[in-house]
Amino acid sequence: MVLSSAQRLANLPDTPTIAETYPGFEVTTWLGFVAPRGTPREIIDTMTQATRDALAIPGVAERLAGLGIVPVGSTPEEFAEVLRKDRALYAEAIRSAGIPLIEPAGQ
Repeated sequence: MVLSSAQRLANLPDTPTIAETYPGFEVTTWLGFVAPRGTPREIIDTMTQATRDALAIPGVAERLAGLGIVPVGSTPEEFAEVLRKDRALYAEAIRSAGIPLIEPAGQ
């Protein structure tokens, strides 16, 4: 087994990452909450704080780590940056592979 994250996981300390062989390589999955554009900031802030509070419950972070999930609890702006970087990464991979763009139905 090899990890695609940049760093080794605490619960798999002997499992190497691809980046150890190919520096700079990192592909991770993420889970996050999104809301419709125009959602009031008060609601966004409430969701952000509720997520952080849930991750602070004793045992929650440990349980997630046991599943190979590294909880972050980032800000909406930090998560937006993750989305921007992933969009750019996969857009370049699609372009370089010559995969044609398919417009969504109804467009």
